[in-house]
Amino acid sequence: MRLSKAFKILALSAVAASALAVGVAFALPSHEVETYYYSDASHTQEVGHTLLSCNGHFFSNGVQTAYSDVTSTPCD
Repeated sequence: MRLSKAFKILALSAVAASALAVGVAFALPSHEVETYYYSDASHTQEVGHTLLSCNGHFFSNGVQTAYSDVTSTPCD
């Protein structure tokens, strides 16, 4: 028995919709990482800051330079 063209299209649409519904899984970071950026090698004037939080959110303000200090804290 041959499947009708409409049935094939319907079946492919259902498969595609199911694949989209699954979504994309991603891993949360194992550590919270905070980086402070400075204007020069003396590290006296902070000019920027970034934070990768344990829930996966990334925050950034100021400018990122080659002069930085990084702290890392394990996530619970």
